Amino acid sequence: MKDFYGEWQYKDTRYILHEDGTLEVFNLDSIFIFFDDYHKGFNNEYNIGTWYIRNYGKERFESPRIYMQYDSLQYYFEFFIESDDKLIYYIGDPDDWNRAVIRKVKPN
Repeated sequence: MKDFYGEWQYKDTRYILHEDGTLEVFNLDSIFIFFDDYHKGFNNEYNIGTWYIRNYGKERFESPRIYMQYDSLQYYFEFFIESDDKLIYYIGDPDDWNRAVIRKVKPN
């Protein structure tokens, strides 16, 4: 898990994954939240929550994933781990291959 601690970014959206499993999210892009929640007063400027990794590993076709949950919502969002510095979020049906790439911010 330690490879995933730190700051991640997609455009103006910043995720900070803390070692203790807590999460901070700044400027959350509307693609990362369900339409109804985004327009019902969900705070997209700053949110906190939790994150964890689920490593399937038993089947070759099942890749490990990071799950993030914002405190104000009851469900998790799933990010596929492509590498230790690249996460994939599928927008809508994964079969449509519409996805966002979230990259880890490297320290200078």
